Amino acid sequence: MPKFETIGVISDVHANYVALEAALEEMARRNVDAIFFLGDYITDGPEPGKTLELVRKAMRRWPAALIRGNREQYLIDHQNNPDEIWHSGSTDGALLYTYERLTDEDLCWFRQMPISRSFASVSLCHGSPRLVKELMNVDGTNSQSGEVTEYYLRTMRVPLLLSGHTHRAGMSELRVEKEDSPYGVAYTKRIVNPGSVGLPHNHSSRASCAVLHKNGSLPGGIFLWEPELVEFEYDVERIVRAYRESELMEMAPLWSAANIRFLQTGHNFIIKFIRRAMELYQDDSLEASLAAGYGNYQGKEPPKMPLFSDIPAEIMERAARDVGII
Repeated sequence: MPKFETIGVISDVHANYVALEAALEEMARRNVDAIFFLGDYITDGPEPGKTLELVRKAMRRWPAALIRGNREQYLIDHQNNPDEIWHSGSTDGALLYTYERLTDEDLCWFRQMPISRSFASVSLCHGSPRLVKELMNVDGTNSQSGEVTEYYLRTMRVPLLLSGHTHRAGMSELRVEKEDSPYGVAYTKRIVNPGSVGLPHNHSSRASCAVLHKNGSLPGGIFLWEPELVEFEYDVERIVRAYRESELMEMAPLWSAANIRFLQTGHNFIIKFIRRAMELYQDDSLEASLAAGYGNYQGKEPPKMPLFSDIPAEIMERAARDVGII
């Protein structure tokens, strides 16, 4: 990438075409030379078609590299499995809504996208280089996802790894001293998450992306990039209106209500909703098990952990009320 001085990084659009329009305007204002897209272009939002057309328009304007996200993978897997049935409702409704609005060309395009891609000085992925859904936290926590981040920092060969999926912008660094460096000089390795354009988990209604600035080089023509994390305003209420005017509100009413609150606040109401629904369902399941004499199991099978898709509609609604999305 010798001719590039600045590169824009966009991830997790989730069919929020209004935020993507603003992100591309931000890239044009900053005169970036190319754009990296890190996946999850669609699902959850009301306009998958408009969103994909904006991505294609960006590819006509700038050199671009695209990575497949877990949402694209869900849609590919669904096409591969004709026995899988998605229904309207809070678990599958948003996926079904999106799938019904895709073309064969769209799905073929997703299949052509790799789950990771490496250049000489930077690698791209959605979750991690090996899995689209693997979590990497870049906030230094000692969680399992923090341990995954440490693993990739230690083992990655390039100076910079770009990853999305968590919707939280941030950066983790590891200093490599001269005696341990494959390049014979000290340098800093980084994992950078640009955050989410479409559903940013940043406690504000501002969208997130990143810009890479060329900042020196290592022996062998390996360029170094200085990441800049960027937040910008956009018309949140415009995409909220698009939600409310779409069939998505009928096909996935609670899921969409949670996403609208997510958009307006920057707090992940989807996670709050899922966790509360699971708690309520487990409480109900435990009561039923105790009533059936499963209190100490006594050689019987203990209750299994539920799937989110197993949860009845009435418990979903209770959870939605508890977390304040309806």
